[in-house]
Amino acid sequence: KLPGVLREAEERGDWHGISLMAYPRVLLALAHDDVDAARAALAQCMPALQLSEGFRLRDYQALHCELLIDRYQGDGRAAFRRLEQAWPALIQSRLLLVNILRVTALAERASTALDFAADGGGRQALSIAQQVLRALERETLPHARAFALMLKARMHGHQPQRMIALLTESSQQLDACGLTLHAESARRCVGVIMGD
Repeated sequence: KLPGVLREAEERGDWHGISLMAYPRVLLALAHDDVDAARAALAQCMPALQLSEGFRLRDYQALHCELLIDRYQGDGRAAFRRLEQAWPALIQSRLLLVNILRVTALAERASTALDFAADGGGRQALSIAQQVLRALERETLPHARAFALMLKARMHGHQPQRMIALLTESSQQLDACGLTLHAESARRCVGVIMGD
């Protein structure tokens, strides 16, 4: 169904619609373990990015997709650097005034910082993750707290029982928010920790 929707958006010259299609296409490609297809899906919406002035929603979408690809490939260092480089432009764009974008961006920033810290990024990356985690906990959207719990679990990597409790609570909250894929991811992490 996505190719038909994308074709219609291209025929209309709807660059915004094309950029919105990048995320599900990248996610589906990565779910099929096809990094090349994920990069191709992202590249297909790049002309829209070249038309933008400043940092706009479509730039945010592309950044989010690039982070997914970096992290899927296990390159936490690249993801962290990419997001930290874009962060000032993202703040200046005022996109983070939109709470759902802010929560997603904060969760990505904390996650990439934790990836980088685990890859030898040091105290600065861990400090950023802790700071962002506190910001997520102050958010009012229900899934913000669930994301914060998932991130806390990662920070308690040396305490398996604590991780399981945090991930279990996170999965329940994510289910309540209708974020089934995220909830399944949290449950999968619990299974890995328990050796299932």
